[in-house]
Amino acid sequence: MGSREGRLNEQQFRNYIQIFLQHCRLHGMEMGNPIGYEYIHRSKQQDIEPLVIKAKNLGATFIHFVTADELSYHGDYFLGVCTVVDFSAHMKYIESQEQIVTQDLKASTAVAVTVQNKRQTLDNIVNKANIKMGGLNYSVHLETNCDEWLLKSGFLIVGMTVVHPACSMIPRKDRNSIPSVVGYSANIKKHPLDFIGGYRYGKADVEEVCLAFITYHLIIVDIICYII
Repeated sequence: MGSREGRLNEQQFRNYIQIFLQHCRLHGMEMGNPIGYEYIHRSKQQDIEPLVIKAKNLGATFIHFVTADELSYHGDYFLGVCTVVDFSAHMKYIESQEQIVTQDLKASTAVAVTVQNKRQTLDNIVNKANIKMGGLNYSVHLETNCDEWLLKSGFLIVGMTVVHPACSMIPRKDRNSIPSVVGYSANIKKHPLDFIGGYRYGKADVEEVCLAFITYHLIIVDIICYII
């Protein structure tokens, strides 16, 4: 899609907001009306932080950006525009710094929703927003006995896996200095089958519990801290 086709005019922008909110509510999400919204021309990277801080001070907990597709085009947003190479990374940095959830969307995708009425695209946007705001899109159900076992109150499930660096791509002298990665997830959210997790670095090429005890201990501490 070319830059002109990817543009989102102000009326389409307003239509997108209403379509997005209606579809969220249709799928069971509790969504109030926006605290505010801004349609900004020729925005730049430096505009992101003031916009996020302004929204946060107004009480927002979720900010939805709609951004111009191409770096050469200064365009349109839900709550601001940025058209620089590091736009997405900078947005994530501000999100982490201000501890507020953001979701970014290309202007051409918003056009596909408002003009071309692409329902599956809209479903995908709403599903992503639901996850970002702590919702659960799918619940897995097994046979009755297994369901009862998994859904017991206070039942903690922890999964772990270890990924080692590819030795063939690493010089022999460096193999002990590049760590393995221990990934983990646990059902520590509201729904007993909703898993979130993270990772820790461990000693290179070690899977034995006795040698990786410190790493596993730190993972359990992470999980307990989240629960508390």
